[in-house]
Parts: sequence; C-alpha cells; structure tokens
Amino acid sequence: MDERITELKEKIKKEQSPIPKAILLIELANYIQSHLFDIREAERYALQALTIGKDNKDMRITGLAQGSLAIIYWRQGKIDEAQECASKALKIAEVTKDKNLEGQACGVLGLIQEQRGELDSAVKHYERCLSLYTELGNELLLATHYNNLGNVFWDKGDLERALDAHQKSLVIKERLRDQVLKTPGAVDLDPITISRSISISLNNLGLLYEDLGDLEKAIEFFYRALVEKEKTNDLAGISACYNNIGEIYQKRGRLDKAIQLFEQAVKTAELANAKPRKAEAFGNLGNAYFLAGDYIRSMNYYIEDMNLSLEIEDKFELSEVYWRIAELLLATKEITEAFNFLQKSLALSSEIGAKKNEASAYRVLGKYYFSQNDLTKAKSAFERGIELLEGMGKCYELGKIYFDYGSSLAETGIRDTALRFLREAADIFRKLEIVQESEAVERLLFRLEVEKDRRVALIKSLSSLTSHLLPISELAPKCLALLQDMLTFDAGVFFAFETRPFVLGKITKEEALVVCKRDELILTPQSVNLPLRLAGHNLGVLYLRWEKPPPLSLDSSLLETIANILSLALEHSRTRIGVRIESAQPISQKPLPHFEGIIGKSPKMLEVFETLQRVAPTKASVLILGESGTGKELIAQTIHRQSPRAQRPFVTINCAAIPETLLESELFGIEKGTATGISARIGKFEQADGGTVFLDEIGDMSLALQAKLLRVLEEKRFERVGGRKTIAVDVRIIAATNKDLEQAIRQGNFRSDLFYRLNVVNIHLPPLRERKEDIPHLANHFLRKFNEEVERSIKGFTKEAMDILLAYSWPGNVRELENTIERAVILAREEYITPADLAPLGRILSEKAQATEAKPALETQLPKAKARLEKDYILRLLARYNWNVTQAVKASGISRSQFYRLLAKYQIQRSKTHFNSQEPV
Repeated sequence: MDERITELKEKIKKEQSPIPKAILLIELANYIQSHLFDIREAERYALQALTIGKDNKDMRITGLAQGSLAIIYWRQGKIDEAQECASKALKIAEVTKDKNLEGQACGVLGLIQEQRGELDSAVKHYERCLSLYTELGNELLLATHYNNLGNVFWDKGDLERALDAHQKSLVIKERLRDQVLKTPGAVDLDPITISRSISISLNNLGLLYEDLGDLEKAIEFFYRALVEKEKTNDLAGISACYNNIGEIYQKRGRLDKAIQLFEQAVKTAELANAKPRKAEAFGNLGNAYFLAGDYIRSMNYYIEDMNLSLEIEDKFELSEVYWRIAELLLATKEITEAFNFLQKSLALSSEIGAKKNEASAYRVLGKYYFSQNDLTKAKSAFERGIELLEGMGKCYELGKIYFDYGSSLAETGIRDTALRFLREAADIFRKLEIVQESEAVERLLFRLEVEKDRRVALIKSLSSLTSHLLPISELAPKCLALLQDMLTFDAGVFFAFETRPFVLGKITKEEALVVCKRDELILTPQSVNLPLRLAGHNLGVLYLRWEKPPPLSLDSSLLETIANILSLALEHSRTRIGVRIESAQPISQKPLPHFEGIIGKSPKMLEVFETLQRVAPTKASVLILGESGTGKELIAQTIHRQSPRAQRPFVTINCAAIPETLLESELFGIEKGTATGISARIGKFEQADGGTVFLDEIGDMSLALQAKLLRVLEEKRFERVGGRKTIAVDVRIIAATNKDLEQAIRQGNFRSDLFYRLNVVNIHLPPLRERKEDIPHLANHFLRKFNEEVERSIKGFTKEAMDILLAYSWPGNVRELENTIERAVILAREEYITPADLAPLGRILSEKAQATEAKPALETQLPKAKARLEKDYILRLLARYNWNVTQAVKASGISRSQFYRLLAKYQIQRSKTHFNSQEPV
C-alpha cells in the first residue's frame, strides 16, 4: 500500500477527537482520488467525514466533505450527485469565507457545466477560480483552471482566447517544474506528476494550433507532448500522440508517413491495453486508406474501429466511424447501407454534442441526397453542417463541406454558386496547408473557370499551385502537369537551381541538358524556351514543345505572367531552404541514371547502384532483400523510373498488410455478382498493364496465391475472382522481402519455382549499421528535407549529436533515422541539432553502456529480474481490469495489503490520456 495512505490510516485509528479525525478522513479521501486509486474507498472516507461534520454541526467540516465528494462523484460520472455536493459546498464557503473551498466548488461546477454544454456558466466559475487562486497564490490550481477555461473558450469557438489560456497554463506548469527540479520539496509535486500535467497542456495546444491552421506548430507541440509521455512511460498517451501527429501528416497529403504513425499508434495502444486509443488508430488507418483509394483495406479498418468502439461503448468514436463508413459505402455505390450508417452517426453526434462529427455526417448526407437527385434535401443537409460549425473558425471540416457542396452544385450545372463555395474551400485548404484537398478543389475550379476564360483559369491555377510553397521536387512536376492540361504540349522540361531537369513527355536526356543551358526567350510556332529569373538571378528554365499548335495563344503578356509566377515561387524556395546557386553541382555532360532519394557512398551501396544501372533498362524480374526500413520500395521505384516502362503505372502491393481472404481480389480483381452487392473491380495487375508491379513482403504470401502468381509470371494472363474470361497483361515484377526465402523453401512455406522465377536479379540492401559511413550524408539529407518542410533553418549537427547517430545501431534502419531527424528538427531550440534533441537515442545508448560496464553478479541480477517481473505482472493486471484495483487484487491471488505495497514499491500510478483534456481540481 502507498506509504502516505498507510500513514493516514494509522493516524485515523489513533485519533479519538471527531473533528481532527474528520480532517484526516478528508485528507485521505482527497489523496486516494487524486492519485487514481480505489475511488469507492475515497467515497467511503469522505462520507464518514460528512457524517461527523453533520453530527457535530460543524459547517467547515461539512463543507470540506461536500467538496471532496463533489470531485469523487464527478470522477465516477455521477454528475447530478456531484453538482448537488458542489452547490452545497459553495454555499457553506460563502458563509464561512473559505476561499479554498469556494475555489474547489467553483472548479467542479465549471467541469459539470462544460460537460453539459452550459459554457457561459462554466466560464464564470472558472474565472472565479482564477481570481481566488491568484489571491491565494496556488499556482498549480491556477494552471489547472487556465487549462479548463481554455477548453471552454475552445468549445465556444473563441480560439484566440483559448490559445491565450492554454499558453498561460503551460507557462505556470513549466515554472513549477523548474522549482521542483531546483529545490526538491519546495512544491508539493513530484516530477512525474508535473510532467503528466505539462503533457496535457502540450497536447491541448497541439490540437488548438491544428484548429487554427498552424500545422507546423501543431506538430511541434504534439512531439513535445510525446517527449513528456515517454518520460513517464505513458504508453496510452504515446499512442494518442502518434495518432495526433499522423492526422497532421494525413491532412498534408503525406499518407505514407501518416499510415506509418497510425500503425505505431496501434502497436503502442496494444502494449498499454488502451482500447480507446487503438480504436482511434484503426479509424485513422481506415481514413488514410480511403483517401488513398484503397477501399477494401479502408473498410477492414473501419470495421475494426466500430467493433472495438462498441465493445468499450465509446460514443464519440462510434459517431465518427459511422459517417466514415457511410462515405465509403457511397463511394462504392452501397447507397441504402450508407444512409443507415448516417442516421446512426447523426443520432449519436447530437446526443453527445460532437459538433464536428455531426457536421461531417450532414456533409455526407448532402452527398447522399445529391446521389438521389433530391437537391432540396441535399441543400438543407449541407447548410445544416455549415451552421453547426459556425464560430469554430475556418476549420478543416468546414472546408470539406464547402468543397463537397460546391462539387455537387457544379455537377448539376449551378456554376456561380458552386464557384463561391469552392473558392471558400480553396481559401480554407490553402490557409491550413491541406495539400491533397487543395489540389482537388483547384482542379475543379480550373475546370469550371476554363469554360469561361482559359487564360484566366491558367493564371489562377498556376498562382494557387505555387502559393503552397512546395519543394522543387513537388513543384516542378505539378506545374508541368498543370501546363500540360491547359496547353497540351508534347514535351516539357522544368529546370531549377541546376538540379536535375524535370521532364514530362517524350524528350531525350541529351535534349533536356541542352535546354537547361539556355538563358534567353525563344518563341517559335512549335516551342517556347522561357528563362526564369528574378532580380538578376537566373533561377531556371521552362521549355515546352508542340507537334500541333497549342489551344491557347502564347503572346508575350501571358508568357511574362507565367515566368513571373514561377520565378517568384523558385526564389521563395531558394531563400527558404538556403539553396546557393553558385555552389550547386553542375549537370554532368554524360547523363547518369538519377537515383532520387537514395543516399550512400559506402562500398556496399555503390555495389547496389551498379546493379541498378545494369538491371533497370531490362525486363528482368528483380528480388530485393533487406531488413525493414532499408528502402526496398525506393529501390523498386528507381528501377521503374529508369526503365522503358517509366511512363506507365508503378503499382505497389503489400502482401503482409492485406488479409489473405482479400489479397487474391486485390491482385486480380473481382467480377460483378461474385457475392451479393459486389460490383466488378479491376485488380492491381490490370491497373499496372504495361508498367511495374511491386510485391512487397512477398514472403508472407500463401502457397495457393504463389501458384497463381507463378502462372501470371509464366503465361502473362489470369482470371478475375469469380470470372471466366482470361485477361492478358504485360507487367514487370519486382518483389521484396525481409525474410530468408531459401529457409522458407526448406520449411515448405515458399515455392522454389516461384523463387527462381523472381530471383533473376538479386539486390541485397545492407542494414544501416553495416554502412555507418553513410549516416552523416543521410542525416544531412534529411535535415535539408525537414528544414524545408517545417520552415526551420537548423544548420547542422553538433559533434556530440553526430557521435550519438554514429554510435546507435538503428534497428529500424534508414526509416528510423529519417523519423529521428524529423523529430529533432521539429523539437530543436538551437541552431544545431544537439544531444538533447536526440534524447531517446541517448537514453538507449546510456542504458546499454551502463549494462556493459556494470556486469552485475548473478545475485544482483536475480532480484532485479524478479522486480521487473513483479512490476510487469501488476501493470498487466491493472490494465486487464481497467485499473479496478478490487478486481485486480482478486485475480492476483495475493492479499490487498500486499498488492498496495507493490503499488507503492514500484511507484505505480494510473496515467490518463487526454483528448482536449480537462484537469480535475
């Protein structure tokens, strides 16, 4: 049992006087509830104190007991009982002039009113708390009520006042931590408690900055929250941070990164047995795959989310996953089922006051009614969604409603109104830097405006595209694609900063190199060479060539405007990422294959490059071997880009990520009517016809599917699932695995004939620990990349930081290094990355060094091992029974007193994950 609890219980036993005994009972009840021990035990002690206070007609004791019970009942979800006790405590406080009791009662009433949606009353009570605790000098409770006041302003849609309140809360908490660290005992707080409290503020500020549209700030605060969660080993909180960071990357169009984070959130939630966080991660994975157009995988994750949320009765998560499933069903033409799920979402969202989910459900309902040609009901649904989001600023959900409303109106020919909503959506997505949706709305605006004025549409779309401040590697191909849509050229070259030229269409590398050297305007009926320069700096060249005349007259005015737009974008990129033209690498006169994103000068990587150069131009199948995170997919993409199939599709299939029952239809497609409600769908092999299929994690494919894949390799033909028609395809196969396939053959898990068919050319990617000389090059490459992405100007790494990178073994290989540098860039406070920015690696290395140096004797090791097992056993029991100590004690087979001694011995306290988190008073 906790020492403090034992001490208080001993004092209570010895105390004979009723009033001092009641004070001890209240202190014990408050300690138990604040440390999240057995809440019913806390209630029992508070009720004993209340009885003593009433029997002795002691108003002060009665008030303190009522205040303690108010918090206890609020924690238990007994809102009516909590309000009654808090109201009684407040009346007594006003009579006795007890400001501490008044603050406690007002704080609980604020929590209750916020929960009930009575926001103005909640603000008044929280502001009264701030006044009282400022007067009393209680900084911890002052910080707590700034946090809760910020949440109410947030709910009211007053984001600026919410931001101010949460920032004040964080400043106070960090000041308290400084006091705890400098003078232990100066404040009645331990470092773990204050770290947890700080993580709540950091998480809330991240969510708030996300709503304000400052996604870079949001990511920074989520990562800072993650650091605090890691300090306290709060696995559920770590999972929540992964979810939050992943959602930001998803909004910015980085679906691969988002999926990686959501998968990590699932794993961490499983370790913590945190089912709400696991459900949230499943829902996020479903949404990411929905945005990627992978509807099968999306539905699988949505179903996992729904089932888990039903199990734990998480109404908020259910209200969200219901409308997400409905939107997916609409996309797959399952109209009736979509409507049923929408009704569930709307009912739940309204019941719990989840306005964003309710608005999103109305958005999807609007799409449903448009699909049924009921324009009146569709208009009503969209406008109800907009009404629900009033006061929340230009949030992402509002942009989605404007986009879908405008898109639907455009389909029905209501052009002017459609343009108005679409421009509103474009403004929101641009402000929030939501890349994928921005591009979608700009494409639609372009299509609508081109019908009116092609020149104006071109200028608007080009201006909008360049306003997103994309890196050159993204800006150049997107600009070429836009110009190709408008001007229908046959070949185009975009060259900037003496990097490699970006090419679209049929043009040789020799021609592209010649174009890059031109610095004068050349305009002929068949081509235009447009220099891009600003303030005397030559920034690049745009070259376009036609076989037939372009559909738009290219006069000097239009060309000058295009040049100005592109030059401004390039100049901004140059100054933003620190590109120095004079020190840039010149283009080789003898063009070499370009291995974009593959960094390495070690002998092992040079061998890989040599193999790539030889195999890329051929038709040979390739098998890529290597540990997870070594870059197998990047190698496969490079082979495709350097092959004659470069202009055809490159299709990736992760054989381990797709359930076995669905993988065959994913590969080969499915015929209509194979099962009830199933419509025809082409598979990945048909999508990739003429191009390349990359089969990742091929070692996880079943033997039955291996046989079918072998037939495709040998005969270049297959049938869809449920179909009889033979379909011929021309695809190149590149496969990858981190498994030993030859061992799998010996064990009977992999076909030898398929192995030899795939293993025509073998590329082995070395793990990062075997090519440590590449780490500085990779680290600096990722530093430049993330400097650009998050608009930082970190200059490099200190020697000590680089030593840590070189000393670490990198079990996650290049992917882990990339994630580590990204996190360091976001968290760095100095001009250079320091060891403090690489804290997780430093801790791992330190622990390994201590283990190596200490080499403790067996008699020392055994007690430590026993302690680890004991602590792990207790944590697992508590997690299994949702921290119900009584149930955990019964299951443990040990006495209750022994169980509490173990809790105290290992300093086990319950940690809570907060989403827009309230803090109890």
